[in-house]
Amino acid sequence: MGGTTPTGGTTPTGGTTPTGGTEETGGSVTGIGGYGSDVPTDCNGPNPFADPALDQIVRQALGDPPGGLTASGVAGVTTLDLDDSGVENLDGLQCLSGLEWLSIRYTPVSDLSPLQGLTGLTFLGLAANSFSDIGSLAGLTNLSVLSLDSALVTDVTPLAGLNRLEALELTTSLVTDFTPLSGLTNLDGLTLTCDGFSDLSPLSGLTRLSWLLVEDARGVSDLSPLAGLANLAGLLIGQTGTPSRVTDLTPLAGLGARANASKMEHIRSLTCAS
Repeated sequence: MGGTTPTGGTTPTGGTTPTGGTEETGGSVTGIGGYGSDVPTDCNGPNPFADPALDQIVRQALGDPPGGLTASGVAGVTTLDLDDSGVENLDGLQCLSGLEWLSIRYTPVSDLSPLQGLTGLTFLGLAANSFSDIGSLAGLTNLSVLSLDSALVTDVTPLAGLNRLEALELTTSLVTDFTPLSGLTNLDGLTLTCDGFSDLSPLSGLTRLSWLLVEDARGVSDLSPLAGLANLAGLLIGQTGTPSRVTDLTPLAGLGARANASKMEHIRSLTCAS
Protein backbone atom coordinates (compact mmCIF):
# COMPACT_ATOMS: atom_id res chain seq x y z
CA MET A 1 0.00 0.00 0.00
CA GLY A 2 3.02 2.24 0.38
CA GLY A 3 1.38 4.33 3.10
CA THR A 4 -1.28 5.74 0.80
CA THR A 5 -4.41 6.71 2.65
CA PRO A 6 -8.03 6.96 1.41
CA THR A 7 -7.62 10.72 1.31
CA GLY A 8 -4.69 10.55 -1.05
CA GLY A 9 -2.11 11.49 1.55
CA THR A 10 -4.19 13.89 3.63
CA THR A 11 -5.94 12.95 6.85
CA PRO A 12 -8.77 14.50 8.87
CA THR A 13 -6.47 14.95 11.85
CA GLY A 14 -3.66 16.90 10.32
CA GLY A 15 -2.10 18.05 7.10
CA THR A 16 -3.48 19.94 4.19
CA THR A 17 -7.20 20.43 3.85
CA PRO A 18 -9.14 20.40 0.56
CA THR A 19 -9.45 24.16 0.85
CA GLY A 20 -5.71 24.59 0.55
CA GLY A 21 -5.14 25.80 4.10
CA THR A 22 -3.80 24.08 7.19
CA GLU A 23 -6.24 22.13 9.24
CA GLU A 24 -6.47 22.40 13.01
CA THR A 25 -7.88 19.74 15.27
CA GLY A 26 -9.85 19.53 18.49
CA GLY A 27 -12.99 21.37 17.39
CA SER A 28 -11.45 24.14 15.33
CA VAL A 29 -12.74 25.62 12.10
CA THR A 30 -10.92 27.03 9.12
CA GLY A 31 -11.78 28.22 5.66
CA ILE A 32 -14.29 31.04 5.82
CA GLY A 33 -15.67 31.95 2.43
CA GLY A 34 -18.18 34.51 1.20
CA TYR A 35 -21.61 34.51 2.77
CA GLY A 36 -24.19 32.55 0.81
CA SER A 37 -27.57 33.89 -0.20
CA ASP A 38 -29.57 30.65 -0.04
CA VAL A 39 -30.65 30.09 3.57
CA PRO A 40 -32.62 26.95 4.51
CA THR A 41 -36.17 27.77 5.59
CA ASP A 42 -35.58 26.34 9.08
CA CYS A 43 -32.56 28.57 9.65
CA ASN A 44 -34.23 31.97 9.69
CA GLY A 45 -34.09 32.64 13.42
CA PRO A 46 -31.20 33.77 15.60
CA ASN A 47 -28.86 31.36 17.34
CA PRO A 48 -29.49 28.34 15.09
CA PHE A 49 -27.26 26.00 17.12
CA ALA A 50 -28.90 24.06 19.94
CA ASP A 51 -25.58 22.74 21.27
CA PRO A 52 -23.45 25.35 23.09
CA ALA A 53 -20.24 23.60 22.05
CA LEU A 54 -21.19 23.77 18.37
CA ASP A 55 -22.21 27.41 18.76
CA GLN A 56 -18.83 28.23 20.29
CA ILE A 57 -16.84 26.48 17.54
CA VAL A 58 -18.68 28.35 14.82
CA ARG A 59 -18.24 31.62 16.73
CA GLN A 60 -14.50 31.02 16.76
CA ALA A 61 -14.59 30.56 13.02
CA LEU A 62 -16.28 33.90 12.60
CA GLY A 63 -13.89 35.75 14.93
CA ASP A 64 -16.14 35.71 18.00
CA PRO A 65 -18.78 38.17 16.78
CA PRO A 66 -20.96 39.83 19.45
CA GLY A 67 -24.60 38.91 19.77
CA GLY A 68 -26.44 35.95 18.34
CA LEU A 69 -25.38 34.03 15.26
CA THR A 70 -27.61 33.99 12.20
CA ALA A 71 -27.88 31.51 9.33
CA SER A 72 -26.82 34.10 6.77
CA GLY A 73 -23.82 34.91 8.92
CA VAL A 74 -22.57 31.33 9.18
CA ALA A 75 -23.23 30.24 5.61
CA GLY A 76 -19.67 31.09 4.64
CA VAL A 77 -18.00 28.46 6.84
CA THR A 78 -16.43 25.95 4.44
CA THR A 79 -14.37 23.71 6.75
CA LEU A 80 -15.45 22.41 10.16
CA ASP A 81 -13.57 20.10 12.50
CA LEU A 82 -15.66 18.79 15.39
CA ASP A 83 -13.28 16.02 16.45
CA ASP A 84 -13.14 15.52 20.23
CA SER A 85 -15.22 18.64 20.65
CA GLY A 86 -17.92 17.27 22.95
CA VAL A 87 -20.67 18.29 20.52
CA GLU A 88 -23.75 16.11 21.09
CA ASN A 89 -26.40 17.83 18.97
CA LEU A 90 -25.76 18.79 15.33
CA ASP A 91 -28.98 20.76 14.98
CA GLY A 92 -28.22 23.99 13.17
CA LEU A 93 -25.41 22.47 11.15
CA GLN A 94 -27.79 22.47 8.18
CA CYS A 95 -27.48 26.26 8.20
CA LEU A 96 -23.83 26.03 7.13
CA SER A 97 -24.83 25.89 3.48
CA GLY A 98 -21.31 26.59 2.25
CA LEU A 99 -19.70 23.68 4.09
CA GLU A 100 -17.30 21.60 1.96
CA TRP A 101 -15.19 19.71 4.54
CA LEU A 102 -16.55 18.21 7.76
CA SER A 103 -15.08 15.85 10.34
CA ILE A 104 -17.09 14.55 13.30
CA ARG A 105 -15.02 12.01 15.20
CA TYR A 106 -15.04 10.87 18.81
CA THR A 107 -18.09 12.87 19.80
CA PRO A 108 -21.36 11.56 21.31
CA VAL A 109 -23.41 12.41 18.19
CA SER A 110 -26.28 10.01 17.49
CA ASP A 111 -28.42 11.91 14.95
CA LEU A 112 -26.96 12.76 11.55
CA SER A 113 -30.14 14.26 10.06
CA PRO A 114 -28.78 17.86 10.06
CA LEU A 115 -26.23 16.71 7.46
CA GLN A 116 -28.76 15.79 4.80
CA GLY A 117 -28.91 19.25 3.22
CA LEU A 118 -25.15 19.85 3.13
CA THR A 119 -24.89 18.98 -0.55
CA GLY A 120 -21.70 20.99 -1.03
CA LEU A 121 -19.66 18.58 1.09
CA THR A 122 -16.75 16.95 -0.71
CA PHE A 123 -15.12 15.42 2.39
CA LEU A 124 -16.85 13.79 5.36
CA GLY A 125 -15.27 11.94 8.27
CA LEU A 126 -17.40 10.14 10.86
CA ALA A 127 -15.96 7.90 13.57
CA ALA A 128 -16.65 6.49 17.03
CA ASN A 129 -20.03 8.16 17.30
CA SER A 130 -23.35 6.73 18.48
CA PHE A 131 -25.23 6.86 15.19
CA SER A 132 -26.66 3.78 13.47
CA ASP A 133 -28.68 5.36 10.66
CA ILE A 134 -26.70 6.86 7.76
CA GLY A 135 -29.74 7.62 5.63
CA SER A 136 -28.97 11.33 5.87
CA LEU A 137 -25.85 10.78 3.74
CA ALA A 138 -27.79 9.58 0.70
CA GLY A 139 -28.14 13.05 -0.82
CA LEU A 140 -24.52 14.13 -0.35
CA THR A 141 -23.72 13.38 -3.98
CA ASN A 142 -20.74 15.75 -4.21
CA LEU A 143 -18.70 13.72 -1.73
CA SER A 144 -15.37 12.61 -3.14
CA VAL A 145 -13.93 11.28 0.14
CA LEU A 146 -15.89 9.49 2.87
CA SER A 147 -14.43 7.94 6.00
CA LEU A 148 -17.08 6.12 8.01
CA ASP A 149 -16.33 4.19 11.19
CA SER A 150 -19.31 2.93 13.17
CA ALA A 151 -19.91 -0.26 15.12
CA LEU A 152 -23.67 0.33 14.95
CA VAL A 153 -24.34 0.76 11.22
CA THR A 154 -26.00 -2.30 9.67
CA ASP A 155 -26.99 -1.01 6.22
CA VAL A 156 -24.81 0.86 3.71
CA THR A 157 -27.57 1.24 1.10
CA PRO A 158 -27.57 5.07 1.50
CA LEU A 159 -24.07 5.12 -0.01
CA ALA A 160 -25.23 3.56 -3.29
CA GLY A 161 -25.89 6.90 -5.00
CA LEU A 162 -22.66 8.65 -4.02
CA ASN A 163 -21.24 8.23 -7.51
CA ARG A 164 -18.55 10.91 -7.17
CA LEU A 165 -16.75 9.08 -4.38
CA GLU A 166 -13.09 8.55 -5.22
CA ALA A 167 -11.97 7.28 -1.81
CA LEU A 168 -14.04 5.33 0.70
CA GLU A 169 -12.95 4.05 4.10
CA LEU A 170 -15.61 1.93 5.77
CA THR A 171 -15.21 0.30 9.18
CA THR A 172 -18.16 -1.62 10.60
CA SER A 173 -18.75 -4.96 12.26
CA LEU A 174 -22.45 -5.47 11.52
CA VAL A 175 -22.72 -4.97 7.75
CA THR A 176 -22.80 -8.20 5.75
CA ASP A 177 -24.14 -6.97 2.39
CA PHE A 178 -21.84 -4.67 0.43
CA THR A 179 -23.82 -4.82 -2.82
CA PRO A 180 -24.67 -1.08 -2.53
CA LEU A 181 -21.00 -0.32 -3.20
CA SER A 182 -21.07 -2.06 -6.58
CA GLY A 183 -22.09 1.08 -8.46
CA LEU A 184 -19.40 3.37 -7.05
CA THR A 185 -17.36 3.10 -10.23
CA ASN A 186 -15.33 6.28 -9.67
CA LEU A 187 -13.59 4.79 -6.62
CA ASP A 188 -9.82 4.90 -6.84
CA GLY A 189 -9.16 3.72 -3.29
CA LEU A 190 -11.24 1.51 -1.02
CA THR A 191 -10.63 0.36 2.55
CA LEU A 192 -13.02 -2.07 4.21
CA THR A 193 -12.58 -3.20 7.80
CA CYS A 194 -15.54 -5.46 8.32
CA ASP A 195 -15.89 -8.71 10.26
CA GLY A 196 -18.85 -9.74 8.12
CA PHE A 197 -17.13 -9.29 4.77
CA SER A 198 -16.70 -12.55 2.87
CA ASP A 199 -17.81 -11.95 -0.72
CA LEU A 200 -15.68 -9.78 -3.01
CA SER A 201 -18.14 -9.94 -5.92
CA PRO A 202 -19.71 -6.48 -5.25
CA LEU A 203 -16.27 -5.03 -6.02
CA SER A 204 -15.85 -6.74 -9.39
CA GLY A 205 -17.06 -3.75 -11.39
CA LEU A 206 -14.94 -1.13 -9.62
CA THR A 207 -12.41 -1.10 -12.43
CA ARG A 208 -10.85 2.25 -11.51
CA LEU A 209 -9.54 0.96 -8.19
CA SER A 210 -5.80 1.40 -7.90
CA TRP A 211 -5.63 0.02 -4.35
CA LEU A 212 -7.85 -2.13 -2.20
CA LEU A 213 -7.47 -2.89 1.50
CA VAL A 214 -9.82 -5.39 3.12
CA GLU A 215 -9.04 -5.94 6.81
CA ASP A 216 -10.53 -8.46 9.24
CA ALA A 217 -11.78 -10.39 6.22
CA ARG A 218 -11.72 -13.79 7.85
CA GLY A 219 -14.41 -15.11 5.52
CA VAL A 220 -12.77 -14.19 2.21
CA SER A 221 -11.56 -17.21 0.24
CA ASP A 222 -12.27 -16.42 -3.42
CA LEU A 223 -10.28 -13.74 -5.24
CA SER A 224 -11.87 -14.34 -8.66
CA PRO A 225 -14.05 -11.16 -8.48
CA LEU A 226 -10.81 -9.15 -8.57
CA ALA A 227 -9.67 -10.60 -11.89
CA GLY A 228 -10.98 -7.64 -13.89
CA LEU A 229 -9.48 -4.89 -11.73
CA ALA A 230 -6.63 -4.14 -14.11
CA ASN A 231 -5.65 -0.87 -12.42
CA LEU A 232 -4.90 -2.40 -9.02
CA ALA A 233 -1.43 -1.39 -7.88
CA GLY A 234 -1.90 -2.42 -4.23
CA LEU A 235 -3.99 -5.14 -2.64
CA LEU A 236 -4.17 -6.36 0.93
CA ILE A 237 -6.60 -8.99 2.19
CA GLY A 238 -5.99 -9.06 5.95
CA GLN A 239 -7.17 -12.10 7.90
CA THR A 240 -5.68 -11.42 11.31
CA GLY A 241 -6.11 -14.05 13.98
CA THR A 242 -7.00 -16.94 11.68
CA PRO A 243 -5.27 -18.95 8.96
CA SER A 244 -5.85 -17.47 5.52
CA ARG A 245 -8.66 -19.09 3.54
CA VAL A 246 -7.23 -17.83 0.26
CA THR A 247 -5.44 -20.70 -1.44
CA ASP A 248 -5.69 -19.74 -5.12
CA LEU A 249 -3.92 -16.68 -6.49
CA THR A 250 -4.71 -17.61 -10.08
CA PRO A 251 -7.28 -14.79 -10.47
CA LEU A 252 -4.45 -12.31 -10.01
CA ALA A 253 -2.54 -13.77 -12.94
CA GLY A 254 -4.93 -12.01 -15.30
CA LEU A 255 -3.95 -8.71 -13.74
CA GLY A 256 -0.35 -9.45 -14.58
CA ALA A 257 -1.19 -9.54 -18.27
CA ARG A 258 -2.52 -6.02 -18.14
CA ALA A 259 -0.42 -4.47 -15.36
CA ASN A 260 3.33 -3.98 -15.34
CA ALA A 261 5.55 -6.46 -13.52
CA SER A 262 6.28 -4.20 -10.57
CA LYS A 263 2.58 -3.77 -9.90
CA MET A 264 1.97 -7.48 -10.02
CA GLU A 265 4.85 -8.18 -7.64
CA HIS A 266 3.40 -5.64 -5.18
CA ILE A 267 -0.01 -7.29 -5.36
CA ARG A 268 1.39 -10.76 -4.81
CA SER A 269 3.45 -9.64 -1.83
CA LEU A 270 0.43 -8.22 -0.05
CA THR A 271 -2.29 -10.74 -0.82
CA CYS A 272 -3.30 -13.21 1.89
CA ALA A 273 -1.59 -11.32 4.72
CA SER A 274 -2.16 -12.72 8.17
